[in-house]
Amino acid sequence: MNIEIRKVQPKNGDSRRASNRASNRDAILQAARTVIAELGFGGATLRDIIRRTDLATRTFFNFFTNKEDVFEALMCESGEELRALLSAARQEADHFEQFIEVSYLTYFSYYATPRSIIWCAPIAGVMAVKLMRAGRKSRPVWQKCSKILSAP
Repeated sequence: MNIEIRKVQPKNGDSRRASNRASNRDAILQAARTVIAELGFGGATLRDIIRRTDLATRTFFNFFTNKEDVFEALMCESGEELRALLSAARQEADHFEQFIEVSYLTYFSYYATPRSIIWCAPIAGVMAVKLMRAGRKSRPVWQKCSKILSAP
């Protein structure tokens, strides 16, 4: 007995609708990322986020119920991006010290980029300063992290 499994192809309208939903969600997340970077999480409002998109308020609520939901989605997105970057960087390491170095450099480099959730950069900076004060200042990795975090 042969069983044939066929993939059901979505109708043209279904794939277009899915693509439109993904674009709308991405637009909301990008707007939220920008608004939170400018105003901080506490200063950002749903109205600020929605105004940064070309979408209707109702469209926002098709995806999220409040500002916290948007922020959670941004954090999940950032976590996924950072995990992928760390995994790729760590695979290039030849020995343990290099593994640690690329891990720190990748982490701090990620949070120094505009793509990341900006509020995390000060946390990373504080961590780097504390680690340097713990007597590791002469290590090249800490100097590289410091340079990354102090770059414009």
